[in-house]
Amino acid sequence: MIAAVPKDLDAGDCTVTDPVTALKQVASTMPDKIDLLLAIGMLREDDAKALAEAAPQIDFILTSKGLSFSNGRPLSRDQWLIGAGNRGKRLGVLTGTTTPGHQGW
Repeated sequence: MIAAVPKDLDAGDCTVTDPVTALKQVASTMPDKIDLLLAIGMLREDDAKALAEAAPQIDFILTSKGLSFSNGRPLSRDQWLIGAGNRGKRLGVLTGTTTPGHQGW
């Protein structure tokens, strides 16, 4: 399991590494035929932007680190940042569709 957490979190017996490096590595191992790749974590907006740049395979990044907006924010042409409030205090529904042969959202 890979979990994206802030660098200053005390993780007990778990090994904590840079979230951008870890998720970039995991995203690069995903098969090409995945319709949607969603990263979920407690990431600050700057960390989410760095992750989007490092791992263009990720379509959506859902964070619970104080960001709250109803429609998400585009990080690039094909990547979106979605905020669930502080520590997941908000609940939302993400509805997406895929079109065969089309790339992007």
